[in-house]
Amino acid sequence: MAWPGHSLRQARHCLPVSGRPARRDRLDQSIVRHALVLRLWREHTGTDAGGTHVRLTGTGHPRQLARLLAAGLTAELDTPVDPADLLRHDSLAAIADVARALLDTRQGPVHVLKPGDAGTAPLLLFHPGGSTCTVYRPLLDRLPAGVPCAGFERVPGASIEERVDNLLPLVRARRPRGPYRLAGWSFGGALAYGVATRLAEAGEDVELVALIDTMLPLPEEDLDPRASSARRFLRFTGYVEGTYGRAVRLGHDELAPLPEEEQIELTMRRVAEAGLLGPGVLKHQRESFLDTLAAERGTPRRYDGRVVLYRATEPYAAGLAMEPRYARTDPAAGWAELCPRLEIVPVAAHHLSVVDPPHVDVVARHLAGLLWP
Repeated sequence: MAWPGHSLRQARHCLPVSGRPARRDRLDQSIVRHALVLRLWREHTGTDAGGTHVRLTGTGHPRQLARLLAAGLTAELDTPVDPADLLRHDSLAAIADVARALLDTRQGPVHVLKPGDAGTAPLLLFHPGGSTCTVYRPLLDRLPAGVPCAGFERVPGASIEERVDNLLPLVRARRPRGPYRLAGWSFGGALAYGVATRLAEAGEDVELVALIDTMLPLPEEDLDPRASSARRFLRFTGYVEGTYGRAVRLGHDELAPLPEEEQIELTMRRVAEAGLLGPGVLKHQRESFLDTLAAERGTPRRYDGRVVLYRATEPYAAGLAMEPRYARTDPAAGWAELCPRLEIVPVAAHHLSVVDPPHVDVVARHLAGLLWP
């Protein structure tokens, strides 16, 4: 349901401690678009930065760019951003850390993404694994202006059921009665589905659940969850080692005896000790792993309401190498037996690019027809 590689889309464009840019030949350029700061850069300059190593002072108009980026971040994050502060940080990597800090300190886990028209049922969106609802901005920009949208960020919980328990009061506070329209990408779709099943079981009117390439994992061959988890983190460190060309001191025998949460902490600590990823990226990668763990500890229930699955049709090789349990070939991504009213909308994209232009246009057009007929 959640791919731990989500937050690596930022990590792979950050500078290693040595100051050398990550080897670009290993990078999938579509991942750049997932970073808020890089997207704003592209919108205001008309060019791709090529990575977060770029500095404002390396351009011909640093003050103008700082003002434009500050205005964009202020609008996206609903928090004032000072252009002078961005100039002091200079590099896009440091500015991205500013954006992450603002997201982390934003008041409350629920916020308005788009006001829309009063009286129109809102679309409630749930954060993807290791990230926030800012990833939905390209989708929101393409939905009808009259559709209100609210975002639900991370809440505590060791399992998907515990997360849903904590989300339900927030959902009801935002919208006490149906109809409910729920959506999410990847892990966010798992949260939306979990909330929908609980609302439906309570007799509420759930109009729509939209899953944006949310997949159920394939059965695990090894029934020992600790051993399985250890293999996941060794695949992750192997990927980071291959990207940055530096070893991470970590082994299976050291990981496997530990509970999964302790494996996450040890892995993050060893990657930090190797000097490969910055604190901001490590924090979000840790959250991504915890989200994945929560999803895989859950057991989704049957749901008889309307479910639309926006299914990416192209494989994402790097992600599947790290997460082979998500190498599904069935168009329904494991949902067919649980959702008798499942509708599948194919999108010619891979898992990480499905929420980005131009691929998100397919999602937006279809979803707009359901939300604003």
